[in-house]
This record gives sequence, C-alpha cells and structure tokens, in this order.
Amino acid sequence: MDSIHLTRRRLLAGLGVLSTAALTGCTREAAQAPPSAAPPTALELVAPRAAAVPAFAVLQGQSELLVGPGQRVAFGLVTMSNEPIPDPEVEVRYVAENRQVGGTATPTFHPGVAEFPVYLATIDVPAPGIGFLVATTPDGSRGGEVAILAVDQSNSATVPPGQPAISTRTPTTADPLGVPLICTRRVGGEYAPCGMHASSLDQSLTAGRPVMLSFATPQFCSSAMCGPAVDTIETVRTSRDWGDLDWIHVEIFRDPVSNTLIEAVKDWNLPSEPWLFSIDRTGTVVGRLEGPIVAEELPALAERITT
Repeated sequence: MDSIHLTRRRLLAGLGVLSTAALTGCTREAAQAPPSAAPPTALELVAPRAAAVPAFAVLQGQSELLVGPGQRVAFGLVTMSNEPIPDPEVEVRYVAENRQVGGTATPTFHPGVAEFPVYLATIDVPAPGIGFLVATTPDGSRGGEVAILAVDQSNSATVPPGQPAISTRTPTTADPLGVPLICTRRVGGEYAPCGMHASSLDQSLTAGRPVMLSFATPQFCSSAMCGPAVDTIETVRTSRDWGDLDWIHVEIFRDPVSNTLIEAVKDWNLPSEPWLFSIDRTGTVVGRLEGPIVAEELPALAERITT
C-alpha cells in the first residue's frame, strides 16, 4: 500500500501548508475501503508518549547532515513558549525519510556559544532525505523534533571531507580584494580584526600548508545559532604555537546592505554560515563544522592536519 513519507508530510505541516493525501486502497473498489491511518511522525516512532503533547522544540543548528555513522550535529532546545532550556537530560537520534532510526546518542551541553544554549552530539544518519532530529527524555515521556536534510557526500551543498578544497583568493590585510571590511569582529564595541587575514587561501594551498578555513561574519550573523564563531576560533589560534598551520577567516558579505557575497563564499557554494573547514597539506578537506563552533572541538581538528 502506497503512502507519502512521514517526513514530507510533517515538514509541510511545520511550514504551515495545509494538505491532504489520499492513500491507495488495497481493494478493487476504493470507495468501499476503510480510511487508512496517517503514518506516525518521527517523534511517535521513537517515543509515542512524548508525541501526544511535545514538551519542547528543537532548533536546527545546521543546514544539512551527511549520511553515515558518527555525524556531528548541533542544535538548540527551547520550551514551547520559546524559552531556552539549560542542560536537560536528553537523548537524540535521527529518523530518516525512509523511517530508519539511527542509534541513540547523549549530547553535550555548551552554554554561552550562541543566543540559545547549544547541544552537540555524534549521531548515525542512516539514509538521505528530509528526516528529523528527535530529542527525548531518557524515559521517553517528553520530546521534540525538527526537520533537517540528510545527503550523501556527492550531494552535499559544499565540499565534504575527503574532497579537494576549492582554491580561491580570499581577502587579506595586504590585498583586501575590494572588500571594505575584511573582518567585522568587535571587542568592547570597537572593530578588532582577527589575526586570520595574513594569507590568501590559494596561496596557502599552493604552498602546501595546512589550513583552518572559517567563513563567518561576527557583525552581520543572521542566525541565533551562529554565535561568536570568530572569537572562539581566534582564542584557539592564539592559545599556542601551531607551526606552519594557516588560520584563514573569510567574511560573508562584500556589502551587507545589498547582501552581496564575497567571491570565495560563492566559490564554496555555502548555503549558510558559519562554516569551518580543516584542510591538510595535500589540499584535501579533512573535517568540517557547520553552525555553532565550540572551542573544545578545534584542537583535534587542527592537530589532525598538522601531524
């Protein structure tokens, strides 16, 4: 018996789109077939009790997930009245569009990273499509969900791990490429450009140096989940000697008023911001982070491409 996928139905409902779908009957005379029950939601699949009255909302912290085991996901949790939820005991899993359910993971809690408290987890993403990140209490009595796209690496919006980095010019202090503000970072209300504008990406790749490449705009960030990414990365960069590792920061907008993007952002086809890519000496993307960036994540990424 054919039916629409639960995730597409729920996504339309979440967007405020009213729709109905007729299910194909299994008898010769469809008019005599009894009505079929709607397929369960993602939350109903993993926590039927919680689905009766969702207790909290899950905030999407990134635009996509890659299919496969051990995928990093960032998200927020708020009450149904949009109040931040600090450090509850929750479990998360991914329910794919084909209804496969990934394993359960316990997230870590990171206050002060963004406008809303940030949770990070490593989850299994079993299949591509418009699936749901589902968060529940351990006893399954309360929960919430949010739609998020899962893609195979070949369909990722930007460069996935294992693929060559895109060599492109990025604004530097010596050559801003016509960008009025190559860094909108502020400290104490005053502009305080970070120290990640000494080398252009194409120069670093040609020289065979490892790169920690970030795309973020401290002043014009449009998401409640992006937070002080540049401050976080700059703190880690200056925390020790990283050898010949190049740290490169690229703003998002050439002109934020007209939303004109910097060419490197276009070249990397970024669907959101912020992003951070770790690139090894061969010019291959080794790791990437989208959305909230936590300081504890960065040393391991940097060490992996410098050793």
